[in-house]
Amino acid sequence: MSEILIHYFDCQKGLQKLSDLRIRHIDELYFSAQQIYGISCYESESQMAKQWERAAYQFAYRVQNQMPRELDDLRWDMYLVLYVDEIISNELKKRIESNRFFFRKIVLTHADLERLSEKLPLGFSINVQDQWPERLWFDDRHFLMQWQACVKGSTRERLDQALFQRGNNSAESLIQALCLPNLAEVLGDEN
Repeated sequence: MSEILIHYFDCQKGLQKLSDLRIRHIDELYFSAQQIYGISCYESESQMAKQWERAAYQFAYRVQNQMPRELDDLRWDMYLVLYVDEIISNELKKRIESNRFFFRKIVLTHADLERLSEKLPLGFSINVQDQWPERLWFDDRHFLMQWQACVKGSTRERLDQALFQRGNNSAESLIQALCLPNLAEVLGDEN
């Protein structure tokens, strides 16, 4: 399944694959003007536990340490992506990801492949013209339920109507349903 991860990186605009450079313990290298990614894939949790530090040291020594001065700012935007095609313990994942020595490490498993855009720091790629703003607000019912539990009773009643009974599907309809004043009303006549 690591092919899915590699394909995802191959399809990212602005990222270039470094196929001429071979680094021990690093399967693939990608770079852009803003970021550098090293990818290491493992067959099992035990293999990852034994070898991830070797991959980190090789990535640091062969890439970060050899960077020309003109590219020095890229040192702070390097990521080592460690992939394993099985479920791993939270303890191992936390131990690896909390190690920020040299650069950030990102541990991915098969379960993460459907959410790569959320898991990988590939820049802010939300197109406001798309349906993303609506998706960000209205697909996460769990967030809305938690929010509902944290507010006063009168606000909760308005939330019930606005969010759960009417089925609003846009930010504008939510603002209207919650009877929020429009900006001109709040600011008054400032002329």
